[in-house]
Amino acid sequence: MGGKVYEAYIKKKVQADKEYQEALESGHTAAHVSASVRNSNTFEVSVNVAARSKIAFNLTYEELLTRQLSVYHHTISLTPRQVVQDLNIDIFIQEIRNITLLNVTTFEDGGKSESEGDGILVEYLSPLSAHVHYAPGEREQQNRLEFGLQQLTVEYDVDRSINPAGDIMLMDGYFVHFFAPEDVPTQPKHIIFVLDTSGSMWGSKLQQLQQAMYSILDSLRSNDYFSIIQFGTNVMEWSSRPQDIVGLSRYSMTHEATETKITKAKQFIKSMEASGGTNISGALRKALQLAAKQQYGFPEKMGENLNLGSQGQPQPMLVFLTDGIATVGELLTSRILAQARALNSEIGAPIFSLAFGDAANFRFLKKLSLQNHAFARKIYEASDAALQLQSFYNEIASPLLANVSFTYLDSKVDKVSLTTNHFHSYYGGSEIIVAGKVSSSNKGQQDEDLGAQVYAWNGVEHKDVLYKPLFTSTNNPTERRRDNYIGSLERLWAYLTVRQLLDEHLASIDEGNDPVNLFAEKQTHHEDCSPKAKALSLALKYGFVTPLTSLVVVIPKNGSEGGVSELVRDRVGSNELDPVPFLESTPLHNKIMPMLPVHFRPPALAINPMEELSTDLPVTTTSALNGLSQATNYTLTDVSWLLDYIDSENRITVATNYSLMNNSTFLIGP
Repeated sequence: MGGKVYEAYIKKKVQADKEYQEALESGHTAAHVSASVRNSNTFEVSVNVAARSKIAFNLTYEELLTRQLSVYHHTISLTPRQVVQDLNIDIFIQEIRNITLLNVTTFEDGGKSESEGDGILVEYLSPLSAHVHYAPGEREQQNRLEFGLQQLTVEYDVDRSINPAGDIMLMDGYFVHFFAPEDVPTQPKHIIFVLDTSGSMWGSKLQQLQQAMYSILDSLRSNDYFSIIQFGTNVMEWSSRPQDIVGLSRYSMTHEATETKITKAKQFIKSMEASGGTNISGALRKALQLAAKQQYGFPEKMGENLNLGSQGQPQPMLVFLTDGIATVGELLTSRILAQARALNSEIGAPIFSLAFGDAANFRFLKKLSLQNHAFARKIYEASDAALQLQSFYNEIASPLLANVSFTYLDSKVDKVSLTTNHFHSYYGGSEIIVAGKVSSSNKGQQDEDLGAQVYAWNGVEHKDVLYKPLFTSTNNPTERRRDNYIGSLERLWAYLTVRQLLDEHLASIDEGNDPVNLFAEKQTHHEDCSPKAKALSLALKYGFVTPLTSLVVVIPKNGSEGGVSELVRDRVGSNELDPVPFLESTPLHNKIMPMLPVHFRPPALAINPMEELSTDLPVTTTSALNGLSQATNYTLTDVSWLLDYIDSENRITVATNYSLMNNSTFLIGP
């Protein structure tokens, strides 16, 4: 700005937000940058620019490429909305193994254009490196303006036949271990589909779910087993035999993936109708009870409760899909989570959660999956929702190994620094990454083996397997010319550590058990050692934008302290395309404001009378709004448990007495 370059820096989110608000109130030039949820390369900028001034934004970022469906993906979004005279994109790929696959595609408005052509040039510089050049002409750009968003996607993979144990890279006292074996037979699985068919699924969402289930059922392997649980107000297990549904048969609701059973299952999927409420607790309880039975085959084999991965046993897993919040049965999310953990404590089945649309409580679903050996995914309400569902299933369709553990020599590696090094399962087409620090006595010995070994259980061959990875030193002395030099492996270690600490924090907190006490700030002598505190410290040190930090740039004006504040409200792991939870995506100055009552009934035990809320909060301001009392300065960070009771329109009802006969409804928003 004004011929000068101002570099942004990371600050604690509440401090960054304060600076931004002060800049706005003082009339200085200010900007707010936020990242799109679904397309992590798209940023929205809101700017308050002083008269006759000019600002240029230069956003530089790093991205950890994720291996999904056997390829690494890198997508660049192009939305110039005008013809650019000299538009060039250059992508350079440098690997430590030979590149075996490289595809480049362009997308616009759902269409797909294959690589080679359309201004795309792919050049292999060596077996380990490649160059992708994209330079669309002005006429081609003009023809594509009507499509809006355009994306250039590069997908590639490397040769993994040399050593399936992966590679270890070592640099400046830090190491990263990449593990992605492919030559492993796929373990049979018992997949339990738990499908929400409540009234809110009516219309296109149910149709897209049915379309996706047809393809998913067709892709089941002959040695797989499957079950289908449909839930609305009531919970029903599907069976191909009518006597099973009424409980007259000794057979369980677990079915072999035969052509006949799949055909009958498709007929059932086609007949599903959307109606009733959302009984999340009942559906999860029924699914986990079914997984615990582990009844496969004939009646005489039933009752055997064999451990995961034992002789011939499929691996049980749940795919739980919902588009809303619990309205029937247990309503408090903390109790639902506790019940699921108790039922799943022995079988340890992964629970993969799918939040269909914006009304689902993704924070709850993510916590459910993190506490049960899996991950959650957002399914967007769009024309490609069925494809999103199919793509998600393909990621988990091939369990290859179980109980995967990474070990290193105690004398070579600082074990406290290790990122997660034990994994419930490894799925074909993905990749496991472990990082850590080399012990202080070995930092100068960059070519020394760390004694890395990977132990896992092969369920098909019924044996433990051992992998010993390759070792690579990646020192580059020319990169250390800066005094504040931080190597790429160190930053990768910090990134993985922060992301895992934030997941650990989310999985460990248990909001909702004691609403009154949660209004008070939770300050304990253990706070500095908590996962949240550790994540914040690392994010500030390495300059990461997270739910706890923001990116700020301050431009002095006439020597004053005021200036510009630029906030990037992105989060660690945005390449996973997960939505940002409510508390993490909104400003910290959200208020609870009364509005006209709506028909929304919260759990009776959740909310205390309004007068108690006022006395427990530190600062309260009361004024009039359309004849109603308006209470402000209630920050959502003080009342995080309210997330359990916010409806799809960000509204919540608070009882003014214990009988819940006289309620006040509040709008949650900025």
